[in-house]
Amino acid sequence: MSAIRTLPFGTLPDGTLAHLFILENDNGLKIAWTDFGATWVAAFVPDRRGVPADVLLGYPNVQGYARNPGHFGATIGRFAGPIAGGRFNLDGTLFQLECNGGTYHIHGGACGFDRLLWFAETEETGEGPALHFYRTSPDGEEGYPGDLFVRLTVTLTPQNVVRLHYTAVCDRPTLCNLTNHAYFNLRGHTSGARAMLEHVARFAAEVCNVNDADIIGYGPVMSVLGTPLDFTSPHPIGERIDAPHEQIRLSKGYDHNYLLPLSAPGTFRQAAEVWDPLSGRCMEFWTTEPAFQFYSGNFIPDNLEGKEETRYERRSGFCLEAQRAPLWPNQPGVTGAVLQPGETYAQLTEYRFSLHHG
Repeated sequence: MSAIRTLPFGTLPDGTLAHLFILENDNGLKIAWTDFGATWVAAFVPDRRGVPADVLLGYPNVQGYARNPGHFGATIGRFAGPIAGGRFNLDGTLFQLECNGGTYHIHGGACGFDRLLWFAETEETGEGPALHFYRTSPDGEEGYPGDLFVRLTVTLTPQNVVRLHYTAVCDRPTLCNLTNHAYFNLRGHTSGARAMLEHVARFAAEVCNVNDADIIGYGPVMSVLGTPLDFTSPHPIGERIDAPHEQIRLSKGYDHNYLLPLSAPGTFRQAAEVWDPLSGRCMEFWTTEPAFQFYSGNFIPDNLEGKEETRYERRSGFCLEAQRAPLWPNQPGVTGAVLQPGETYAQLTEYRFSLHHG
């Protein structure tokens, strides 16, 4: 039987209690989320022997997520990724956001969606146990205009799919570009960088944004074909991660926005697949978004204490972050990340867990 449990997850600095929600299906797959930051905390996935392991990097309690410099598992908003100079022009008005990344604004600011408590409720649905997270981001929060009402529904299906369905509406024009920042290591979060670098990845993208020295995809796109960024055919993540290529050098590895082939807005399709040859665990990544950020954990600090007293190290996890193209607010005529009153932002992203037979 599928199940939902609710547990205390620790107390925030202001004395507020955070909660942990555990969803389980009949196949032994179990996930955990917290209402602090609508954050994905754990994913216990069986290997080819049927032995489960937690494949998400993270912290043992809410105090870790209150710090969380790497945004482990976090729901990111209002705008995923960087905005160069922290500035964007909307209907003739220039908005200046905090440059919490030095020369740029990133992941919604120093107090983005992942640093706040969300309202949460559980539901047993016909598609499996589900969580609903809600919050209203008020006008002026982190410098963004307008009230933005956001809902995220997380469902664990009998087919071992973790489904994330985001919707948002606003009362005046604003930016909306949401994602989840989970770090995966399919051999288990305790297994380290060597294991992650042995994962094999395949992407449905032939182009990516070119990064500048600040690791911001600053507008131009490049073909990845024949380069170390090419995952159109399967390659181990670590095979070319230190190759003598300018984009690899600037980004300290992989930290690139991959653009999927042009299609009708909202087209739901497979963007990537990653598997661990040793455990057999495989994850397909599906989304309605036109792009995704692939990040190889280059800036995880060595000796970072995580769950189960694990000491994480650089490159011990990878991210696949569905998103709108990062520079859209600053590209004239391109409005994919602009939300207008009367419109509904909608995103469907799925992480499909299985065993790889190859």
